[in-house]
Amino acid sequence: MKKSSILLLSLLVLGCTRIESPNSLLSRKKEAVVQLAPADTSNSIYQTSDHFVTENREQMILKDLRGKPVVVSMIFTSCAGACPRLVADMKNIEKAMRKDKDEVTYLLVSFDTERDSAAVLKAYAKGYELDNHWILLHGSKAAVRSLSVLLNVSYTKESNGFFTHENKVSVLDQNGVLRFQQEGLGQNPEVIADVLHQLLDS
Repeated sequence: MKKSSILLLSLLVLGCTRIESPNSLLSRKKEAVVQLAPADTSNSIYQTSDHFVTENREQMILKDLRGKPVVVSMIFTSCAGACPRLVADMKNIEKAMRKDKDEVTYLLVSFDTERDSAAVLKAYAKGYELDNHWILLHGSKAAVRSLSVLLNVSYTKESNGFFTHENKVSVLDQNGVLRFQQEGLGQNPEVIADVLHQLLDS
């Protein structure tokens, strides 16, 4: 009876432990394909008239980004935790795009309207080796809050001047419609790369 109990326990443990071969891991990676629904252009984020300033001190509104898919995250430069990892995730997406990486704009928008000036954003871009495919923006409190609502990214400014915020990477299509979001850090970059390739092929 005791031996039977041990055998049954062993079978239960083995049943919960799935050992995957390299082929099955590759297959699971390929399963992470998002089927995009048709876009409703009436929901374009580019309808907002809020003004922003780039790291190069250029004035712009969001519809200036029209024409290419955009990968966007909201960060602040003094963040030492999640934000550097978000930037790293976006850089991995850029790498995953391979020969098509030039066909996409990578956008970072700062929560910190007081400290993240154009000069600070410029230094941040240089420090993270972000090339001319990247745009960094700062704007008024109202403009940043409005964009966060449109992107469904919640954030709160703490008493110490830092921010708690959701970690999301969003994909806008060529007309500024939000087509996909990935929440969390260290996600598979191939998922968003696949979304971007769908947009480029459409």
